[in-house]
Amino acid sequence: MTPTKRVHCSATIKEKCKILDSLDAGGSVRHVAKLLKIPKSTVFDIKKNRVKIRNFVARSYTDIGQRKVMKKPENPDVEEALYTWFLQQRKNHIPVSSEVLRTKARFFYERITGKTNFQASSGWLDKFKARRGIRFLKVCGERVSSDAEAVAPFQLKLQALIEKMQLTKEQVYNADESALFWRVLPNTTWVHKDEKSAPGRKVSKDRVTFMPCSNASGTHKLPLLVLGKSKNPRVFKNAQLPVKYEASTKGWMTRNIFSEWFKTIFVPEVKQYLSNANKPCRALLLVDNAPSHPPEEELNTNPNFIVVFLPPNCTALVQPMDQNLTQNIKVSYRRQLLTHIISQENKDTMQLLKKFSLLDAVNTLDSAWKSITEKNIQKSWDGIWPQLVSDEEDDILLADLRKSLLEEAAKLSDLKKMLKVIDPENELNDEEIRNWSTGRDEIAVDNVGDEEIIESVQSNTNDEEEGDIIDIPTKIKHIEAVQCFSKCVQWAEENKLNYQEVLLLNKN
Repeated sequence: MTPTKRVHCSATIKEKCKILDSLDAGGSVRHVAKLLKIPKSTVFDIKKNRVKIRNFVARSYTDIGQRKVMKKPENPDVEEALYTWFLQQRKNHIPVSSEVLRTKARFFYERITGKTNFQASSGWLDKFKARRGIRFLKVCGERVSSDAEAVAPFQLKLQALIEKMQLTKEQVYNADESALFWRVLPNTTWVHKDEKSAPGRKVSKDRVTFMPCSNASGTHKLPLLVLGKSKNPRVFKNAQLPVKYEASTKGWMTRNIFSEWFKTIFVPEVKQYLSNANKPCRALLLVDNAPSHPPEEELNTNPNFIVVFLPPNCTALVQPMDQNLTQNIKVSYRRQLLTHIISQENKDTMQLLKKFSLLDAVNTLDSAWKSITEKNIQKSWDGIWPQLVSDEEDDILLADLRKSLLEEAAKLSDLKKMLKVIDPENELNDEEIRNWSTGRDEIAVDNVGDEEIIESVQSNTNDEEEGDIIDIPTKIKHIEAVQCFSKCVQWAEENKLNYQEVLLLNKN
């Protein structure tokens, strides 16, 4: 008897992910194969390679397109360097043509391999695009500056959609990512030209990406999403994080992370909030069109929870989170960082910065996000949703604007005084302090050079945490906590504290 020949079925990586989702949802191999009309052997193979497939998608910053295999290219370091450079250009909205990309590919090949026999042909470029999920390499007519002409049509489109879905300001949300150098002071980074040669000091590039998300009324602020490079930082052991933490190779947002956040964090959190507020269970999320965000059709599977993308090059003009909200988060964060350093009297600043861990940064960042008020958030929507502000509120907003300008001046003055305490010889001007505190200079620092890209892709180190490794505090035992508490009560009695306060301590 002739043996049955195995039926070959070739599925794209995107289709393989959908099959894995069906299996994760409780479907059997037989059921999934029958439902999708594919051989059981194909489903078995996909299930067997689950981890490999999931990890590949998690490392992809853009759409995986119609790619079917996960085979490594002939020169993986060259492609990784080129892809890193490409993402950096797109993040800064710089158009990249095919010829520019091919020229850069030849440059990285020569620098990494030491050879000059690579042509970077059109055929190679097509395969590179397919492997990396790049659909467009040339952005025709794109401008680096903000496109003010595209704002008005989009405002009308957004207003029509809001009216169609019958949404209120409690049901319209915005989210936006921003980089944060979490362990940095002006005199230890890019402010001074001679900093690299200063004894005992270096340019700190300990960075995370954080994404705040809130509705237009400011009444619902979701927990921050924070992205780092380490999947399981040692300092997070036994810690209850106030944020949602994820990891990617470079600490950047990826399509997979954003998609998972939208499905498992945004939708459930918003459903719960709207239910508690007795609002209809539907919402709109406004985001920019960054390469790390999946396309609308991939996200908008539920008609009650949809994602709408801003027009290209309009972020600086109308994105709510970009209207001083992320900047204010950074100002608050850095103010708290300075307070922490000053409170540790007679201690070396650089040593304190090294001991300031990723856990400290995450907790401080959460505190900074919580300091953003409802009024701050409401005012940030004026550029994209002018109808949100009534005529009667205009005068109030003008008064708030004057007040906020005075508060900003006061904060700047405080920061200047605090920096003087840390470094009396520091002669930073107001503009330098403002650029540091709001993160305006971080774009330049976050953009790594070609040599750093090459060094990064050739490095095989896998640090557990970005930055310096610090000692992890041991878990406090219950008996130790009781002994310490008893000493506190004794101290209160010996220092003749208010009797009621002592009773309150004893009661607790």
